[in-house]
Amino acid sequence: QASSGARRVPVARSYAGRSWEKSAGLFARSGSGLVVDCGGGTECDLTLPTLGEDQEYVLESFSYDVTAEAEAARFLEQATFGPTRESIDELVATSNNFASWIHTQMYTTPASYHREFLRRNTHPKFEYSYTTAAVGPRPCEQYSRWRKYAITSRDLMDDRNTARQKHLMIKQVEGVTGYVWLVDGTFRTVTQDQPTFTDGSLLQLDKRYRIDEMKRSFYVNCVGCPFLVTWGDGKEGDIPNPPVSIEGVEGDAELLPYTTVTLPPFGSNAFPAVEKASEEFPLLTEWMKDDENALLNSDILESSTQCDGFPSFRQPEAVAETKDDAPLSILPTVFGRSVDPVTGLEDIFAYDPHLTLYENTPDKPLADGGGQLVIDTYQPLDPGDQVMCHNVHRAHDNEDGCQLSYLDTACAPDTVPQETIVLDGANLEGISALTSRSLYAVTGLTISEDLNVEDGVFVSSVLDEDSVLSVEGCNSWSRGYAAKDRKTEKFWCDRAGIE
Repeated sequence: QASSGARRVPVARSYAGRSWEKSAGLFARSGSGLVVDCGGGTECDLTLPTLGEDQEYVLESFSYDVTAEAEAARFLEQATFGPTRESIDELVATSNNFASWIHTQMYTTPASYHREFLRRNTHPKFEYSYTTAAVGPRPCEQYSRWRKYAITSRDLMDDRNTARQKHLMIKQVEGVTGYVWLVDGTFRTVTQDQPTFTDGSLLQLDKRYRIDEMKRSFYVNCVGCPFLVTWGDGKEGDIPNPPVSIEGVEGDAELLPYTTVTLPPFGSNAFPAVEKASEEFPLLTEWMKDDENALLNSDILESSTQCDGFPSFRQPEAVAETKDDAPLSILPTVFGRSVDPVTGLEDIFAYDPHLTLYENTPDKPLADGGGQLVIDTYQPLDPGDQVMCHNVHRAHDNEDGCQLSYLDTACAPDTVPQETIVLDGANLEGISALTSRSLYAVTGLTISEDLNVEDGVFVSSVLDEDSVLSVEGCNSWSRGYAAKDRKTEKFWCDRAGIE
């Protein structure tokens, strides 16, 4: 090291028996005069720059013993996606037997997949069905999600069709004590006191406040967490997120058009609290509370009549009549009540639509390939926005589990291949294996091109374009497509104009 007063500047280094090399810093620059030449051998020649007065080079050596924990962490940093305290302790307990660890990983530890991790942890709030997915469990279905806060991160998101955000309005309604909160004209909660901004000023009644974006949308997902609204010419303010309440509102079909669902006891196995930040996300406890999100972990309500008459949340445009200039995708909120078995107090929840990923793997394929989702979203969404079929092409990794579906809702190909299949023994065996059904070959049948049917009776599309159709009893044959799927070619007899 070159000494300059009390400061030492590193010049070159050699560690762990390795060759000398320049140290980062002043002497590593081009033109510094430092030359390190090891020539590929065991010795190195260093040419040192000339020093000024009162400067000198100092050669130092020291030893450093790496702790077992540090050595394990260094190995795991390279061999995994990052060490944890638990993985370090486990490796140290084996005296850092790296060879044994690698053998265990390759031959004993089950393979883990990013896809599996993604599916297990992908369950976001999801309000609108769109190309790749649809809203998951409905209110009474198992795994439906419920919340205690009135405004959610989905209220902050731009609507995909209108490129506009949602609006909040505070009203006083005849027959209801308190102040009613409406988001795009739909009821969310009622508060006994007139709402205020975080600075203490009152919100105006019957005024539309635009719910604005935030740096992190999940910041709003808790009672008391502020959300930003704007109005007028650049004015803005933060409003504390109120708890869900239906006090004094039940019986008002205009505000609560759906039955309030009776949920299992909050905190029970059938209706546990989820997203407990203190246990799972300690850095997010400011915005994620332990008792404000719940999961219906039972199918006990699926056979009840409580949710009869509810719209399909996969078809948001089922409610054609909107209020307050709301987009067609807005559905009234569904509310539920539960009793805390510890306190005996009643908790009010709002249904919180989420995305749910269904199992569709080679070992457990969806019976219809996602066809029901396509049907659910076909009419209400614009062309191109409907949920797409989730079948994949037959390949080496799914051919054993790939089988023909006989469900009416099964996905169909966009185009019908124009292929000729020879019904010989080998192909019949292949079709039998593909469909998992027995086939019986019948020989000696004669196929005639002449055909005569009654008026309006459809004929299968097995006829070629060049088929000769009998005109006896009919003056013409019409060719078209079935109205149901617009794919299957049909022929039918047209008796119009017969004298």
